[in-house]
Amino acid sequence: MIDFDPFEKPLREVEMDDLDGLAENNISEGMYMEYKRSLPSTQSLAKVIASFANTHGGFFLIGVAEEELTNIASGQIGVNIQENPDPKETVRNIVRDHLNPSPDFATRVIQRDDYKNYALLLMEIPKSRDTPHIHSSGKIYTRTGEGSDPIEATTDRWSVNKLYQRHEEWKNQVDEFCQTSLNLTRGQAGTADDFSDGWPFLELYVVPSTLGEPLCTEILEDIDLFKSILSESGVYLPSFELDDDSSSFEISSGREYNAYRASNDAVVAQSFNIDEYGEINPAMTPESVKFFDDGGLKVLLNVPQTRVPDNPGRSWQLFLQKIGRVGKSFRTVWAVAETKS
Repeated sequence: MIDFDPFEKPLREVEMDDLDGLAENNISEGMYMEYKRSLPSTQSLAKVIASFANTHGGFFLIGVAEEELTNIASGQIGVNIQENPDPKETVRNIVRDHLNPSPDFATRVIQRDDYKNYALLLMEIPKSRDTPHIHSSGKIYTRTGEGSDPIEATTDRWSVNKLYQRHEEWKNQVDEFCQTSLNLTRGQAGTADDFSDGWPFLELYVVPSTLGEPLCTEILEDIDLFKSILSESGVYLPSFELDDDSSSFEISSGREYNAYRASNDAVVAQSFNIDEYGEINPAMTPESVKFFDDGGLKVLLNVPQTRVPDNPGRSWQLFLQKIGRVGKSFRTVWAVAETKS
């Protein structure tokens, strides 16, 4: 996330009129904005991206001229897309090869209306939590005013330590998020001698770069939207056909949830265990999907399993050779997830 956004809209919606507005609104180069007339050298481009990621984030616009004294955007030039047919891929490769670790960033190519062979390249680099991003030259760059300057490690240990501390804080935050205390019954957990008698669960965590920043609070007030997203999503296990046999195995794992609720920071869907009388069994840990207002996701699913016969036939033997075996039962280790974004 970037504290300053001159466009006030998602990057994918930025158009040429928005870029024209930079000059109209006197947006100059500074802590959050950098202009370049043409595609810079690989070293220079990586330096600018690293400096934004290591500091507060920012926007990098290539293909625009700026006034000499004020550094305000003054005119569109563009990058020749005949000479650089895939500038987004060029930038991605530069970041991959010259920054470690590679920071998150997004790129949009906006073609000029008057010169179809030229386009402007706009990059959005959020403030990174996985710092420091070290340049291939061995230097750590941060943003200083309108420039990208290296930290002098020998004289500015405090700045270097702050970047490493930011990384440790992020790591601890992720570790804390990826914790789930499962209160399993004895039947669900299995026995100490044979855990395969229990229920195998899959814990899935989706950790966004916006962890801890409530960006989609509207979902807390729209349970119906959450339900519709889940209804169009699913987890299924594809059929498995044996090479020399007409038999096939198929395990479906469609999810139907019978309880939805909202908390102060998340919406939750749960699928309770229903007994033979049609009643909810409160002793069984329910499957659940929990979506947080910062974009984080926690999913707890019961993985289907099938008991292998004591004397498996040829079909079973071939099947087990393909997928592996755990004790007397096999547990599905592949799945295809279809999730509506």
